[in-house]
Amino acid sequence: QTPKMAYMAMVNLYCLTNGEFLAKLNQKNFFSYFLKSESKLFKKITSENINEVAKEIKNEGYKIFEYQLNTKTIEELKSLSYHLKARVGNDKILFDPRDKKSNIYKFNPNDVVQNRWVQELIMDPVLINIAGTYLDANPIFDFAAMWWSTDSKFNKGLNALAKIPRTEVVIMTVVLLLSVFWNLVYAVGIGLVLASLFFMKKMGDLGKDDTRVTTVAKEKMWSDEKKLSASFRENVFIKHLSGPLFFGFTSEFVNISNQIPKSANILIIRMSKVPYIDQSGLFALEDVLLDLTNKDIEVIFVGIQEQPKYLMKTIGILGKLIPEEQVFEDFASCKKYVIDAHSSISA
Repeated sequence: QTPKMAYMAMVNLYCLTNGEFLAKLNQKNFFSYFLKSESKLFKKITSENINEVAKEIKNEGYKIFEYQLNTKTIEELKSLSYHLKARVGNDKILFDPRDKKSNIYKFNPNDVVQNRWVQELIMDPVLINIAGTYLDANPIFDFAAMWWSTDSKFNKGLNALAKIPRTEVVIMTVVLLLSVFWNLVYAVGIGLVLASLFFMKKMGDLGKDDTRVTTVAKEKMWSDEKKLSASFRENVFIKHLSGPLFFGFTSEFVNISNQIPKSANILIIRMSKVPYIDQSGLFALEDVLLDLTNKDIEVIFVGIQEQPKYLMKTIGILGKLIPEEQVFEDFASCKKYVIDAHSSISA
């Protein structure tokens, strides 16, 4: 067995030289030696055919052979797959086509290579020559992979298409088509962008119900709003904002000023549940506040979190457009301010 230190030294050497040193060290002409052995799979392959096959693999990434495995080899490999235990999750079980337990059965490579028919495939001189020509070096056997891929109920992806949201079907279809007809890397990148856009649109849609502005009497009250006087309920309008305020939400948010009755003169915006606001959300908020100010509606903020407060101060919403004395940490302080500043409103 190779000592671990020597093995790691070879790995480091391979990485440092990008494999070129070991490849050059391992290069030699071996075709005449291997082709003296008869292939049981490819009877009519010549050195010229091998070069053509290796070239096609380099250019296309694969090769479809005109020659097929003989029936005997196929039956033996199929029989092997029925008699070897395969890994399914944490268990090792036999594959039974009448009682499928999973969509994939993976066989242990060490068990697979013990079979005589697998060994004949591995040691076939034509396949070895093709690998050597492709790699430009003596090929070294790594491992043998064999598995069963089943159908029907375990392959949930396609079966679930009718049940999953249409946007997710669109993303999957776009990525699939781009992967097949264009480029896999770009397809994945475009898929991520589309998924992000649809997600933000969905978050914006979920916030639509929170963009209505009504009197306290009509909007669902928070616990600290339940003991307000009748005069307070009729003259003060409260808007509860929930969730991040970003561009997917702004199209609904800008309608707030149009939903407030003309008789209103005070609007309280509670933002304790708004953890984040982006640039588009910030500008939408500014437009709404400017519209409300032009309508002589007094706007009061309650419970602004750190990130939104910092940005609102940066562009002048707080301190210039809305005075600092109209910004409160809690609703109790806000209520006291409204009652003290407006004699027509009682506690």
